[in-house]
Order: sequence, then C-alpha cells, then structure tokens
Amino acid sequence: MNKKAKNKSVPCFDMQFITSSISTTLVLLLLGLVVFFVLGAHNLSVYVKENINFSILISDDMKESDILKLQKKLDKEPFVKETEYISKKQALKSPEFYMTAFGIAVFGATTMGTNPHVISCLTDTGYSAATASAVSSVVMVVMIFAKIALGAVFDRVGAARAAILSGLCMVASLVSIMLCRGSAIMPFVFAVCFGFGYSIGTVPASFLVIENFGAREFSAIYSISSMLSGIFSSFGPSITGALYDMSGSYDIVWPIYLGFICLAMASLALAANSSLRKNYTPRAVRPGAGKH
Repeated sequence: MNKKAKNKSVPCFDMQFITSSISTTLVLLLLGLVVFFVLGAHNLSVYVKENINFSILISDDMKESDILKLQKKLDKEPFVKETEYISKKQALKSPEFYMTAFGIAVFGATTMGTNPHVISCLTDTGYSAATASAVSSVVMVVMIFAKIALGAVFDRVGAARAAILSGLCMVASLVSIMLCRGSAIMPFVFAVCFGFGYSIGTVPASFLVIENFGAREFSAIYSISSMLSGIFSSFGPSITGALYDMSGSYDIVWPIYLGFICLAMASLALAANSSLRKNYTPRAVRPGAGKH
C-alpha cells in the first residue's frame, strides 16, 4: 500500500514543479520586459528628438558663401544638433554618384552591345531575315511608347523602384532571347521587353539623376554620367562581336550581359535608397508618401 501511495504522489509532485517553473519563468520574463521598456523609453525619446530632420531648399542663384553663413547661423541655435550642406563637389565625391554613374554606364554598354546584334543573332538561330527585321522594328516602336509610359510610372514609384523596373525589363529581354530558339513568340516577347529596357538611356537615366541629387546639381552629374555611359556604350557592340568570334555563338554573350544588368540594377537601387536616406533631394518621390 505504501509503495502504491508513493507511486501516485510522484506525478503530482512533478506537475507542481513544472507549473511553478513555468510561472516563475513568465514572471521573470514579464519583469525583464518592464525593465527593458523603462530603460528604453528614455533612449527612444532622445533618439526621436535628435532625429527630427528638416530640409532647406536653397535657391539656385544663391552664392555658396551665403549658404555657409546660413549654415553657421543654424549651428549656433540651441535647437539644432547639426547641419549638413550637400554641395556639387560633395555630390560628385559621394558613393551614390559613383554607383549611379556605374549603373547607367553598364546599362548603356549592355543595351548597345545587344541592339546591333539582334538581327544577326535571330538569323543565326534559324529565323528568317524578314522575322528578324520585324523584331527590330517592334523594338523601335515599343521604345516610343516606353518613354511615355516609363515617365508616368517613375513619377509614382520613386528612383529605387524605377531602377529595379528598368533592370527587370532588360533581364526579361535577355532571358527571352536566350529561350527564343524554335519559338515563334519569344522573339517578339524579347522585342517588347528590350524596347522598354533600351529606353534606359533617356527617361530612366535622367530621372534617376534628378531624383537622387536634385535639379541644382542635375547638369553636372547627368553630363558626367552620360559621358561615361557613352564611353561604355561605344565598346558594347565590339565586345559582343569579340565574344561571338571567340565562341562562334551568342549563347555565351547573353548570360554575361545578364550578370552585368543585375549588377547595374543593384547599384542603381542602392544609390537611390542611400540618397533618399541622406535626403539629398527633399522633393524626391517617396513610395507611399507622394512628393515632399
């Protein structure tokens, strides 16, 4: 009888121990959360006070000496922690400028490296000259409407999404041309996608520059970006031809360009996000918030 009583009391004791352990753990966890929020409340209030940012739009005809005087005056105010003036020289030295210029240049090289070889690639794949010429014509027609459509879309989505959208158009076009062998539809899918991607040199490039750096520095930054894009683009057709001569096929060309497009897309998107965080352009399009 005593053994049976002991056997019955063991499970009861175990349940009480487990229940008390869980209760103690929950109490300690709750106490820790309370202490955490109490200590974090002060840090949060300090963080909020020190991170209320204001942007001042400087007139284009204002002298830099006057801008620096205004900055010194603001720095002396007790409610100002720090000020930052982004000049043209600073913008040209910033990582965002180099990433933007690199992305635009690589886009230019890949699009120019692709367009002159479209007809020869399609005929080499087995399509007739008439079909290849029709695809090239569709690319030109789509480009006309793409400039209008992309301009309207970019005004709503912001610079980062604009870069991604442009990149995805080129990715889709390169994937289409790699899969077009034996298909009657894929060449024209390529034509539509490439028509949008090929317009990167007009609407998207200028939009990304003005969104990232503003109208004040647009001329200097866009001219340098365009110059680099022109230099890179001039080598695009030659690089494609050299790769074709080496391999005897375009199959090696498109995967290489696909990798470069992904790299350029990432570079432009990172530059746009970084410029937005640093508030280079207060009036830049911020998705979900309209224009500021």
